[in-house]
This record gives sequence, C-alpha cells and structure tokens, in this order.
Amino acid sequence: TRINSPLRSTITDISYDQYQLIWAGPQGGGFFKLDPKSLQIWYDPEYINPYKKLPHVTVSSIYTDTELNVWLASWDPTIYKGSAGDLLTKPVVIPQKQLDEADEATCFVNQGPHTLWVGTKKSGLLIYDTKSGKWTSVKNTDSDLASNTIHCLYKDPLNNIWIGTSEGMSLYTQADKSILTPIKLPANSGRKNGQVYDFLPISDSQIWIASGNGLFEWSNNSLKVVPAKWNQKQPAITALYKSVNGIVYIGTDIS
Repeated sequence: TRINSPLRSTITDISYDQYQLIWAGPQGGGFFKLDPKSLQIWYDPEYINPYKKLPHVTVSSIYTDTELNVWLASWDPTIYKGSAGDLLTKPVVIPQKQLDEADEATCFVNQGPHTLWVGTKKSGLLIYDTKSGKWTSVKNTDSDLASNTIHCLYKDPLNNIWIGTSEGMSLYTQADKSILTPIKLPANSGRKNGQVYDFLPISDSQIWIASGNGLFEWSNNSLKVVPAKWNQKQPAITALYKSVNGIVYIGTDIS
C-alpha cells in the first residue's frame, strides 16, 4: 500500500511505539505518526514549519527505547524525546564540548535503565544518563572504539552492544564492562571497505553484519563470509531486515 507523507518529503527513518503506531521522520521537516491498520495519520501543524520547533529540517534517525520513549535525531546537535501518548517532543541539546563542529547524532541504543548510547557522525560515542542529564564522551583516542564515525548500534540477547563504525566495529560485553574490543573486517572478494552499516540477529548466537566488504556472520566468537554477490560482483551491504516470517531482505549499493 502506498502512503503519501503529509509533509511531502523523503522518509529517512521509521520506528514504532507501544501502541504499534509508526513514527516516520521525513527529510524536509518534522515527523508524523501512522496507524498501520486504519492508515490514519497524525501530525502537528506546527511541524509543517519545522523552524518553529526543530533546529533543523531533517529527522535522520528514530529509536524506541526499553521504556517506550521515542528518540529522534536531526542534522544538528539536538536529539528529541517523545512518548506514545504525546506527539510533541522534548528537545535534549547535546553539549557543544562533547561534539566536533557541525556534528550530529546518527543512532541510538539502550545500554540499561536510564542509559542511552548515542552514536555520532564525527564525535564517537556519547552516553546520556536520562535521569540526571549527564553526558559522557567515548572516543577512539581514549578507548578501543574502532572509529569516531558511528553508523549503527545494536544490543544482542546477552546485552552485549555492537558498535558499527567507518573502520570496522567494536564490541562491549557484559563480561568486561570497562573494555571495548575492536574487530576489523577482513577483505572480501577484493573489497577492503571497513564500513559497518547494520546488524541483524539471525539467532541467539548468530549475528549478520552489513558492511562495505559484503555480508559477514559472527558466531562462535569468529567472523565468516556470507555469500551475497550480484552478477558475480561483491556489493557493499548497507541494510538488513528480517520479516515476521523469517525472510531476510538485504540492501546493497547496487539494489
């Protein structure tokens, strides 16, 4: 079913809340909610003119946390907190001292109660205490973070956190909470692009990794290549999605 955005723009990310309503972030301003059953759409007229409420016109990432708050990132050093019952969001400004110039949030994940990890484009990992409002910065100059450019964050069933970056990935484990373990991706079919774009759990012990070097699987504490070629060529794998009936869809830089 084709659904036209009321804000007439490209959709950059989607998530859903506790009522199974879809939140969509369009390029060009604001966001809206959609009921997938009735296809009813809600949006605040104030967001039609995004400069009234948002510091930037683009919502770039949406994440629903374990407490069912909805977090939005924009092309500015500001993230927004919403809830299933509210349409308007509360802005949370990232302190300038935590960011490189003209940086932005790229992704989110819950590390635990009241602890939100925020990936950024240039400033590494930021850890936000949602209760106290305190920010903590983690960069590759003072840790084993693979790179300060973070594309994706994923928490596995064992509560380990996977950090996908522009130069491989880092793993935060519950066994050793003080250490980030960097993991470099091997070359694959001649490709040596270490960008990690997405993670997908295949089972409790298997994780697929989308990267510039192709598709990999992590299992038994090791990486192996998952064949995913197109016309005998190895594309970059940019996104992964598994449907409710178990079909895995793979996004690439080709199709």
